[in-house]
Amino acid sequence: MSNPMSEGIRIESDRRTRIEAEVIRSGFLDQGFLNTMRFSELNGPEEYDNTHLYIDWRACFGFGLQQLSDWKEWVTRQKEDAELWREVPEPQKKSIQRTLLDLEAYDFNKPFDDKNNIKVIRDRLAKYNINLVGGILVYDGQTGILNGRMARDKGHKKDLLKVTENRKERDREIEIGEERKKRFGLF
Repeated sequence: MSNPMSEGIRIESDRRTRIEAEVIRSGFLDQGFLNTMRFSELNGPEEYDNTHLYIDWRACFGFGLQQLSDWKEWVTRQKEDAELWREVPEPQKKSIQRTLLDLEAYDFNKPFDDKNNIKVIRDRLAKYNINLVGGILVYDGQTGILNGRMARDKGHKKDLLKVTENRKERDREIEIGEERKKRFGLF
């Protein structure tokens, strides 16, 4: 049986700190935020260009994935015909199997721009379909333009500074509170 006094102390973050951490994580890391929420900060030609880039990469991904799905259905029908499938050379069967495994890595229940789906398209599927290659190029282009704009205007960094601007004052209040606890034997 463990001694509760010897166990490590766990300090829970306050609600505001948890919210700040989530905002910071989303603002700098969340893929969905990168390509959609930043539209709210665009104006004029930027909004027009980014809207078209967003539409273009989604169309390329949608069409490319549909073509691969159609191919998969066609191959499945061919495999069902035992006589026809026997005539397919072994190296081609192995190639077909590799392609099917690559396609299975894509999660059709998640959006195109899900982090793992983008990785599967980039690393495993683009080699099979030119529409997916184009989609990756346009996707990367839109992300680059959005990130460039954010860097130019200091984007979320301003928001981060605003959210955390009174952080030093809160840290000082916590420090004063800890000193009082020690002084009065409360800790």
